[in-house]
Amino acid sequence: ELRAAYDELTSMGDKYFLPPVTALLAKAVYEQGRGDEAAALAEEAQQLASAEDVEAQALWRGVRARVFAAGGDYAEAERLAREAVELLRSTDAPVKQGDALMDLGEVLVKAGQLRAARAVLEESEKLYREKQSTVSEARARAILTQLLAEAESTPNQVPAKAK
Repeated sequence: ELRAAYDELTSMGDKYFLPPVTALLAKAVYEQGRGDEAAALAEEAQQLASAEDVEAQALWRGVRARVFAAGGDYAEAERLAREAVELLRSTDAPVKQGDALMDLGEVLVKAGQLRAARAVLEESEKLYREKQSTVSEARARAILTQLLAEAESTPNQVPAKAK
């Protein structure tokens, strides 16, 4: 459905809805394991999005951050992911803030920064819980559980904490 919307908006020459739809399509394509295509779409969203389009700006940064982390460029990945989080902190959109935090958490996990990842993912889980976004909250909790399991195998990475 995102691809159809993207194609239609592109053919219409739309400038308003196309940037966030392109960024959402990039995110969906990344989730399907097509990193190169996701990177290209995120770059297109970057070029299309106005500076005032906070959602599109945060979305393309999140996708590009995840692509960079998957490729081992953790510094650039973390920079972009943190920018996305900061952009969304200026909004009244806790679920989108949680989503940006999840992207940052993924980057931090891949970079081996488990303590920082845990803090970010806990914040994300809290935002989802407060907004009653149960599916997103469960996803965040599952990733936290996985982190706790990893922490047990490398106890100096993440301090023990009762959940």
